[in-house]
Amino acid sequence: MWSQQQLWDMPQHLTELNGKLLLIVGYGSIGREVAQRAKALGMPVWGVTRSGRGDTTHAEKIIAISELNKALPEADYVLLCAPDTTETKHLIGAGQLAVMKRGARIINVAVDRCWMKPH
Repeated sequence: MWSQQQLWDMPQHLTELNGKLLLIVGYGSIGREVAQRAKALGMPVWGVTRSGRGDTTHAEKIIAISELNKALPEADYVLLCAPDTTETKHLIGAGQLAVMKRGARIINVAVDRCWMKPH
């Protein structure tokens, strides 16, 4: 396990958020609140819902969960805030990580079940 000092001593790779695509997986009430703030920072936002429908007030595009692997290569940041259901269990795994762009970041505020199984 890394100590906090080791983390602080590592080189920082800071970047501007303006213009970076945020893909929000689980575009419900929490996802929409984050989208509003991200849009204010100049981030384009895509939301992911089961149906591919949703409020586009703060998102440029809403896509269906079945299209997730097509959207992942475009995202600079992927926010996981999907509800805990059998459909979201292990939603992100090795296959999804493989299609993401180098340097993309995953932010998981959902339950751990959305993340891949530990090895």
